Amino acid sequence: MVAAAGWGISVIGVFAPSETVFALLSQLADEPIRPQPMLEYWLGMCALGFTGIGLLFAAALIPANAPLRLPLGLFQLVTAAALAGWNLNNGISADCQIWDGVFLATTGIPITAWGIVGRP
Repeated sequence: MVAAAGWGISVIGVFAPSETVFALLSQLADEPIRPQPMLEYWLGMCALGFTGIGLLFAAALIPANAPLRLPLGLFQLVTAAALAGWNLNNGISADCQIWDGVFLATTGIPITAWGIVGRP
């Protein structure tokens, strides 16, 4: 449920006015992010995609969708590793993005284990 909410919160970016989304992102980045049409398009696309991922995690809670659990858990762990690598490569401080890694690892490990245990 935590992973579904963590990804699903992106639905804000689908329905909120672009000014609100850019203000929120500027707070997260701790620097101003200038609104631009192409950036607005990409942010909307990402918000839709992330919301879809959240819906997949929610669907995985239903027993009939148990086969989704292992790949979704592994997705969390691969995403955590990729983000950590990008942060190191780009010189982004760990304190800036630490909560993404904490979220991905603390949900990815148990979901992966749940997917393994629940396999037929």
